[in-house]
Amino acid sequence: MSGGSITREGDYAVIRVPMREVHGLRVALTPCSCRAAKSNATKTIRERLDIGLARLEAKGVGRG
Repeated sequence: MSGGSITREGDYAVIRVPMREVHGLRVALTPCSCRAAKSNATKTIRERLDIGLARLEAKGVGRG
């Protein structure tokens, strides 16, 4: 998600993802019940999404 962003608009967290990256995000977020190693690419996407949401949440403390 190199070109995406996570922002706050009122009471909403808004995640913007370039269309060229939508499929990769869907793959990264697909549940997997297996114990096989996950790809580093999808791991990076999940981590960046988690970090972005955590930052947004921290900024929103005490707001709306």
